[in-house]
Amino acid sequence: MMAVVSMSNDTRESRILSGVDAWASFYRANPHRFAADYLNVRLRLFQKILLFMMNICNFFCYIAARGQGKSWLLAVFCCVRCILYPGTKVCIASGTRGQSVNILEKIKIELMPNSAYLKNEIANLVISNTNAYIDFKNGSSIKVVTASDSARSNRANILLVDEFRMVNKDTIETVLRRFLTAPRMPGYLHDKKYTHLKERNKEVYLSSAYFKSHWSFDKVKDYAKNMVDDTKKYFVCGLPYQLSIREGLLDNDAVADEMSEAGFNETKWSINISVLIKPIEPVACGVCRLCGANRGTLSA
Repeated sequence: MMAVVSMSNDTRESRILSGVDAWASFYRANPHRFAADYLNVRLRLFQKILLFMMNICNFFCYIAARGQGKSWLLAVFCCVRCILYPGTKVCIASGTRGQSVNILEKIKIELMPNSAYLKNEIANLVISNTNAYIDFKNGSSIKVVTASDSARSNRANILLVDEFRMVNKDTIETVLRRFLTAPRMPGYLHDKKYTHLKERNKEVYLSSAYFKSHWSFDKVKDYAKNMVDDTKKYFVCGLPYQLSIREGLLDNDAVADEMSEAGFNETKWSINISVLIKPIEPVACGVCRLCGANRGTLSA
């Protein structure tokens, strides 16, 4: 009788593990669906594309018009990645500490109230003047770090740099990128037959546009060059304000009113809103073609 019970339990356990394997594989391949089903968030088409590319690429760069919710999208990505890949260590840096903390606040204030599943995944959440981090029950973590020499001891599998153009280039190269030493090491990698499943660490950069003379433009060009190389996993895009209007994130009349004012500054507008200044325009057009759209369909 005991043997029968044991066999029944083994069968039940194997069915559960098979189900976990199937759903984990499905959601890892479709992070936008996981965000909808598990986090209960509604993603627009361009956000689904960006989230998908963040998940599969090792190097990701997004030049966004103001108001497209890039910090909110980063918050969604952090939660998706930390839940689906146990033991993931995420470090967030920015030009100011407040900008980095804002991502954790979006998780706390906007994402957690909408998802009981997300609440259950989080073991500890601390946001203070000295510490800002989230610990997940599965061993993953999200930590805000200061973009300075004092952060050298940190380690991560994913480096997120919000408004990266405001961070000193040397700090990124000599401090932040050095966080990415050992990759995530799930237990199955200790078995030689799974060594081919070893993961790469990730770098994610987001910012508004800036001048061509700035070093950030060189990074955009490098990413654009590597993006067309099939042997590398790079992605870069620039999305202008027309997309924000089309998706209801920006009011068309408000834009027209601002542009009609006597003090309207076209250069500042190009940097903060349009993302169509000459250095970025080719990248924005390339993404429009990638999404099956063009400048005409994105016009308000």
